[in-house]
Amino acid sequence: MNRMFCVSQFTTMPRSAEEDISVYQKVGVEAMELCEAKFPKAKAERRELVSRIRDSDIAVSSVQAEAHSIFPDRMAKQPARPEDRLEAFKRSIDFWSQELESEGLPFVLIAGVPPDQNFRSAWEQARRWIRDAAAFAESRGARIAFEPLGPSMMYFDTFIYGLDQGARLIDAAESESVGLVVDAWHVWEEHDLERRLCDLASRTLVAHACDWPKGGPRCLDDRVLPRSGVIPLRDKIFGPLRAGGYRGPFTLEVLSDESLQDSLWKEDPMVMLDRAKLAMASY
Repeated sequence: MNRMFCVSQFTTMPRSAEEDISVYQKVGVEAMELCEAKFPKAKAERRELVSRIRDSDIAVSSVQAEAHSIFPDRMAKQPARPEDRLEAFKRSIDFWSQELESEGLPFVLIAGVPPDQNFRSAWEQARRWIRDAAAFAESRGARIAFEPLGPSMMYFDTFIYGLDQGARLIDAAESESVGLVVDAWHVWEEHDLERRLCDLASRTLVAHACDWPKGGPRCLDDRVLPRSGVIPLRDKIFGPLRAGGYRGPFTLEVLSDESLQDSLWKEDPMVMLDRAKLAMASY
C-alpha cells in the first residue's frame, strides 16, 4: 500500500517548476505529478530541472503534458486540431519518458471540448486518437491515464464524463498501457461508487485527491484540501480503490481560482502543503 505524500504541481499553480521543487523538498513531498506547462520551453533548461528533481529524491508519479487533451480545453486551447494535439502529446511522452527514465510512467489525458459539439464525431475521433497515442506510448515504455471529468465540466473541459464513459474510451484503446485517472472531485457523487471503484481499481493508473467545499464550489476551480469539505474520501474513494488492488499514491491535486479571496493558490505554499500533508496522513 502506497501512502507517500504525492502532490500535483497544479496544487501550487502560481509557482514555477523551480519554486515547486524547492518548496516540495522542504515540506517533505515524496512524489510529484509533473505539469509540463510550468517548465521552461528550452530542453536544456528542462533537463537542468530534471537533474534537480533527481537530486531532491522526489519521484515523478505521473505527467500532465502541456497539451493534455484530445480537443482544446481551458488550459490549452492551442493547437486547435486534434491531430496536431496528438503530435504534441507524443512529443511530451517522448521527452519526459526519456528524461525521467521511468518505466510505465503515466501521462494524464482528458477529452477536451470538440469545437462543433458533435459528440458522435468527437467519439469517433477520440477512439482513433487514443489507439494511436497508446501505440506510441507503448513504444516508449509509457502509459496513458485517461481522466473522465464530472458533468460540471461538460462544455468547458470535456465531452466524456463519468467512470462508465471513461472505461468505454480506454476499452477503445485496445491496449494494456491505457488506464484511468480516478479524481475524487469528479466522481464522488456517482451511483454505486464503492463497488464500481473496487471493480475499476486494477485499471486505475492515477488517483487524485482533494475535497468539495461545504455549500458547493463558487466556480469551476474552487477545490479545498482533504478533510476541509464534504467528500468521504476514505469510505468512497481511497478504501474501495485499495480494496480493489490499487497500490499507487493518492495525489493531492487542488485547483483554486485566484479570483477567490480565500484561494489556496494565494497562500504560502509551505503552510498550505504542511496542512495538506497532515490531512492526507490521516487516511
